[in-house]
Amino acid sequence: MDLSQDHADAPDWGSAVRVDYDLKTGEVLQSVVKSDRLEGSWESSLLVRCTGGRVQVQGNPSKWGRLEAVGRGCASVLEGVEVYNRVLADVGLPLFYVGERARIPGADGQGVRLEPQCPRIQWVHIAANVRLGSATAVGPYFDWLALQRIGKRGQALRSVGPLSVRAGTRRRRQVAIYSKAEEVLEELARWRRKRCCPEQDAVVTYLEALADRLKVEGWVRREVRLSGDYLVTKALQWVDAWSEETMFCEWQEYGVVTSEGVTVCDWKTEVFDRLLARGLGERAARQRVETLLAWMGGVEVGPGEGRSRATFYRIAAELREVAGVDIRSRPNVVTLGSRVQRIARPVDARIATVADVEALYAGLGDLSRAA
Repeated sequence: MDLSQDHADAPDWGSAVRVDYDLKTGEVLQSVVKSDRLEGSWESSLLVRCTGGRVQVQGNPSKWGRLEAVGRGCASVLEGVEVYNRVLADVGLPLFYVGERARIPGADGQGVRLEPQCPRIQWVHIAANVRLGSATAVGPYFDWLALQRIGKRGQALRSVGPLSVRAGTRRRRQVAIYSKAEEVLEELARWRRKRCCPEQDAVVTYLEALADRLKVEGWVRREVRLSGDYLVTKALQWVDAWSEETMFCEWQEYGVVTSEGVTVCDWKTEVFDRLLARGLGERAARQRVETLLAWMGGVEVGPGEGRSRATFYRIAAELREVAGVDIRSRPNVVTLGSRVQRIARPVDARIATVADVEALYAGLGDLSRAA
């Protein structure tokens, strides 16, 4: 979240002040207080500043001061405000508060408007972790997501990386779904670049083990990111407009429903497994899969190039049996689309539970000193 609130007696506070002068007249053009980064644990940090009586905090309250990054976070915006207030109290700044809306008379003496007495939200991210149960399900799951549509307008999820998709706009509303293991690996790379950090070795070892477990169990992060224009349109720019129900409804409204099982098509893994079950060896099965993928890409895979006609027809027969496609003819997108379900398989994409998180972190070690 990014929260801010005005206080009459709040002092300027931050990491530094940048002052711009007019060199000819000596006049001060502007003075900007930069945010100070406060570290809460190996992965959590908050940006805090106060300027002109306005207190502002940015960051992820769900991770603040915690030794793990996958567990249950704040269940409501107000819980996040409580986390921020503990940080503000430690640095001696005024706390965020939620009071009754003030009744302000109109300029002409007619009518009354209610002025919110609470923090203003610049942006808020609502997230959940999805557990697929297997590392082999992650790639096909993102391939499946790339074919889905979200929202009332049916927006496509565009790929922004091998295991990451997004939809929407940053200024209004956006969905981001990405591999949790990849996020931890990015954090691991940041810690490896540190110099003269006494806890570096402990954190690196911890993150390596955590990333391996997240990858093996197929953990995926889903986020709904709500920003300024959207919050104003929905009258959600003030903290007192939020409840646990509001947060859940906003998270549920925009995006692919990932809490239920989905069916994905993994040509490479599924066909390979079916060929092994048919009695082929791993090398032969891998060659058949490469032939299938080349044919799907429009490459000529007929007899020749060291392959006899008899061998080609034998491979074609095996692939017809296990995949339902005929490599003797040219690939047809309509035919492929109608035959996809023959090799589709279910993936249990469910929201991670507390028990899942406890099992994930069991035996990973203690990072209390590093935190």
